Amino acid sequence: MVSKASVGALLAVGAALAAAVGPAAAVDDTKPTAACGYTFEDADGDQANTQVPAADMTPATELLNGFIKYDAAKGDQAATYNLTVKNLSTAVPTGYTTLTWSGYYTTADGTAHFVRAIVDFGGGTAFEYGAFTPNPTGVGVTGVNQYQGDTPGKFFTGPNGVIQMVIPAAKSGDKYTAAYAVSTQGRTLPSSAKTPSRGLAPIMDTAPDDGADAGASATVAPCGGATSVLPVTTPISTPVTDAPSQPNNAVSSEPTGRPTLKVAVLTKTFRVAKGHKTIALKVRSAESVTALAAQLRLGRTVYAKGKLAKVDGAGALKLKLSRKLKKGTYALDLAGTDVSGRRVVATYGVKVK
Repeated sequence: MVSKASVGALLAVGAALAAAVGPAAAVDDTKPTAACGYTFEDADGDQANTQVPAADMTPATELLNGFIKYDAAKGDQAATYNLTVKNLSTAVPTGYTTLTWSGYYTTADGTAHFVRAIVDFGGGTAFEYGAFTPNPTGVGVTGVNQYQGDTPGKFFTGPNGVIQMVIPAAKSGDKYTAAYAVSTQGRTLPSSAKTPSRGLAPIMDTAPDDGADAGASATVAPCGGATSVLPVTTPISTPVTDAPSQPNNAVSSEPTGRPTLKVAVLTKTFRVAKGHKTIALKVRSAESVTALAAQLRLGRTVYAKGKLAKVDGAGALKLKLSRKLKKGTYALDLAGTDVSGRRVVATYGVKVK
């Protein structure tokens, strides 16, 4: 059995961020509570990831519990997956590109599913669902997340904040097993500009912990039909083994069904004139992209930021420098809203001469 400190698992989360949409009744107006009890709980203060320095960790990814809520009046959007975190904020820490909170569950046919909430460094939000294919036993909390669509959701920020996500096609009486959750703090890799993937995001917290309680079962029902907390027979995490093809037990990206950011960065190499405080990069979009946000970084250190209200064809993206650039290759993170209203994130490599 492996502790969270040793699970250096990386969770891939696909390339596009979708705005939270859906009928007004789909999610609660006020912060939801676990009237039927918690499906699972997790200890406070147990975030541990050796790839993310302690100084970069925040209470926003500290999971406390999860619960399934059912409200028959909401029809086919009656069931929600709710995650409570220590202090929920949608601000992505400096030098990272996304924060993600995912709830997992397995239906009676044996299919593992997920619902997840994502925020990007440019302020975009997404609520999505899909299927999860775990890796073979022995490689930890890893696998392939297959995006299938968007789902209504809502953030209730602040202390003991709740992330509420509608479980698609859920019906009263449905039984779920292997219910658990993970939070991640991502930094998209330059290679993601070529493939439909948000890159790799280290898992910050897993709820519940590894061991006999590493999963729970729940029945979708109003209070009285009760959500139950039961251990599953197969633990979510298993001893981590070497996986050369997946460094640090990286989860595979989502290869299909993902839109990409249709913005090309034409300025791949540039110099910064002495005394200048801004950079102008030429870009070209294949469609109208709005609310384009950019950050230029090296590792976790951000050197410049900028925004462009809209680009449709050729455009100039201006970034304001916050520190001096040296020669070398930097990551340029972009996040924008496409013509379908979806937030899309990508990272490109640019070189300073």
